[in-house]
Amino acid sequence: MRTITRIDVGSAFRVGAIVYAIFFTVFGLLSVLFQALLFAPFLNTITTNTTINSNPVDLSLFAGVSLVSLLCFYFVGIAMAAGVGGLSTALLAFAYNLAARW
Repeated sequence: MRTITRIDVGSAFRVGAIVYAIFFTVFGLLSVLFQALLFAPFLNTITTNTTINSNPVDLSLFAGVSLVSLLCFYFVGIAMAAGVGGLSTALLAFAYNLAARW
């Protein structure tokens, strides 16, 4: 039976960044799709039934902007998940290395 005595912090960072980025890519995409499916009918009613002083107002721009902002937060989230995931696994590897030396 082999005993792990040391974990390379750089390797742990790379593996953690990749794993967390993949998890966020999969589950973040499911979340974005779910939000788009839920908010599409809601945005449709807002953009088609809005009037100001009995004059119809076209607010369809907000539907497109909200979808673009969802995608923007999705891609920023992937980068943030990779960075935070890599940092957390590197810190855990460093803590393990300290504990394994005692």
